[in-house]
Amino acid sequence: MTADTHPARVALAGTRGAWRGEVGRWLGWRGLIHLALWLAVIGWILSVTVTTKHMPFGGLGFESLMNMLAVFPPLAGIVLTAAAVCGGYHDGTTAWVLSKPVPRPGYLLSVVSGIWLGLSVTAIVVPAAVAYVWLPRVEPYRFVTPEAPPLGRFVLALAILSMVLLFFVSLTAFLSVVIRRRSVAALLAALALLMLRVPVAYPGWYDALPARLIRTDLEPGEWSVLTAFIHGDSFDALTAVWGALGLIAVFALFTSWVFRRLEL
Repeated sequence: MTADTHPARVALAGTRGAWRGEVGRWLGWRGLIHLALWLAVIGWILSVTVTTKHMPFGGLGFESLMNMLAVFPPLAGIVLTAAAVCGGYHDGTTAWVLSKPVPRPGYLLSVVSGIWLGLSVTAIVVPAAVAYVWLPRVEPYRFVTPEAPPLGRFVLALAILSMVLLFFVSLTAFLSVVIRRRSVAALLAALALLMLRVPVAYPGWYDALPARLIRTDLEPGEWSVLTAFIHGDSFDALTAVWGALGLIAVFALFTSWVFRRLEL
């Protein structure tokens, strides 16, 4: 039998192999270490906010969870993406992989999607599932025991948080291929996260950005959009969701365009 030499099939096979390699990293020690770390950190913070006098209202358990999942996984995604893209460029890993029948967009897609899927599972889905079961069974410091929100709303909120993670991973990948300095790319992406989470001003067009989903400049006693949603309120941030998805697509297109022209 002769090897398949059709360019599209060869590129697809190369992309599939690169993707399996990136995802496979999360099926070993990397995934176990991340999972243990995220369970420990998120579990400890939730325990403090619910069971000690530092946060005297036990009902804030799920609000604390939503706030943590809107910040910690994106920060980790920023650091890992900058390290993977810039580190691979400078240490020769990228050039070595691309010497195989792996197309440039396919390689970059594999790196970004591997980090996104790995963190979505280890830093969002599993810790949130544990909290969903554990929080309603906690003895709070004060008299309000956290109630588990409806499962469907909770799962949808986690999907939106995973999309927020993908937004910042995509932004960091774009900055990394343009700047090619991991510290600068990570710093700029982290600054974007800070500006979207705690905006100095909140112009109307911010509603079309993830800021609507993760902002913290709220009135006293006001819940974030996702916290209010899981507890029964209507979801009024569809513009932010569509805006985030559109920007993810834009980042992907520009990142691919720049990376195709990058000299390795």
